[in-house]
Order: sequence, then structure tokens, then C-alpha cells
Amino acid sequence: MDSRQRILEHMKRAGEASVAELSRALRLTPVTIRHHLETLQSERLLEAPEARRKTGPGRPEMVYRLSPVADRSMPRNYGELCACLLREFQEQPTGRPLTRILTEVGERIRDVRQGPDGLLYVLTDSRDGKLIRLLPD
Repeated sequence: MDSRQRILEHMKRAGEASVAELSRALRLTPVTIRHHLETLQSERLLEAPEARRKTGPGRPEMVYRLSPVADRSMPRNYGELCACLLREFQEQPTGRPLTRILTEVGERIRDVRQGPDGLLYVLTDSRDGKLIRLLPD
């Protein structure tokens, strides 16, 4: 996955991010992040940055957000996620509270990403750090 796609995905999850936050999260230099942000802005995938006041002295940070165009173009794999949850429900004993099952599933899922093949991959928090590829039915 290229750096610009990683930036867009991070913004989708976080809602907004500064250059410093993106740099830390994606392990890219601030210069590289700024370069990609300029490109994404020119492609109208990011809104114009807004100033966010920091605690303490200094200039405010510039914060970036996805544009409506980018937000609409981001994948929404609700079908695959629902299929995963349904399989989980089917494996549970009957009568178990739905909230308990959902809480346990949420605790076990560490990350969800779309792979280059277009399929959804789920990384779990199990001891072996299982990677699950969700296939459409």
C-alpha cells in the first residue's frame, strides 16, 4: 500500500490529523508527509488545513481532514464485516447476550484493512496474532 493511501486510511480512522501525528503514526518523515498532503490536496482529497491551538506556547498546528470526495471514495466493507460477525454469532452458544459477544469480538480485532486484492483482512489479538482473510460468499 502506498504512502498516500496509508495517509487517507489514517485520516478516515482518526477524523483529522496534523503532520506530526501522521509522521508518528505512519513512521514517515514530516517532509514526506507534507509532500503527500500537498498532492492529496491538489487531487481534492483533503480539505484546506485548519489551525488547531496547542496547549502551551507556540504556533497552532495545521490539521487536515478528508474531503467529501475522498470520504465517498473510501472502501466500506460492511458486507464482509457483517459476514465475520454472523460467523462469530453462529459459533456462540445460544442465549449468550449480544453485547457480550460484540465486546469480545471488538477486543479480539486489532486492525482491519483492505488488501491489494480487494479482500478484507482482520488482524486479531490472539496469542498467535492470526491474520484472517474474509472471502465474499
